[in-house]
Amino acid sequence: MVADQFGLRAIPTVYFLQQGQPIDGFQGPQSEKFIREILTHILQTAEELKIAQATELMATGKTAEALPLLKEAHQLEPKNSDISLTYAEALITLNQLDESQKILNTIAIQDQDSRYQGLLAQIELQKKAADTPEIKQLQETFAQQPENAELAVQLALKLHEVNRNEEALEILLTFLKKDLSAGDGSVKKTMMDILSALGSSDPLTNRYRHQIYSILY
Repeated sequence: MVADQFGLRAIPTVYFLQQGQPIDGFQGPQSEKFIREILTHILQTAEELKIAQATELMATGKTAEALPLLKEAHQLEPKNSDISLTYAEALITLNQLDESQKILNTIAIQDQDSRYQGLLAQIELQKKAADTPEIKQLQETFAQQPENAELAVQLALKLHEVNRNEEALEILLTFLKKDLSAGDGSVKKTMMDILSALGSSDPLTNRYRHQIYSILY
């Protein structure tokens, strides 16, 4: 009998099952507050569900698909260090180093553990790997000719190749703020091409498209 199996001694008797096994419950009439406390303990929050889904995707190499879920979870619980670190880790995997650094900058001092330090080190290593001799040379030349739109486009494209997209977009935006037709339109075209390549899910896309539209209108 089910009653004997679960040891029913009162009405109502409520059990919460997970994979066929009881994980919590209560017997007899209970207050609404008591029931809500049990449900809060058992049921996953919206951000916990998103993190669980994202973790499964990341485990199978689908980090790009996991990123929107992690972003939503982070927006729901921006002070949750575990969520923030997982979000930052995904951004690093996708080579979105600047965005990852911004997330890590929000981590409270007491939560800056070995995982946090490891992610910082990973960002530093990837940035060094992306600092190619060709980029260094272009940066030095551009520093001497900061008004050269053609040189700005060349540097932006090289930065984009190594996923240093925020740096690339910032260089181009500086020119567009002064002249929308800079470089005979090549600056604007290059910027729009980079944004298209990043895709609508990348945080940089919305931010820089908004800035371009604010210049246009």
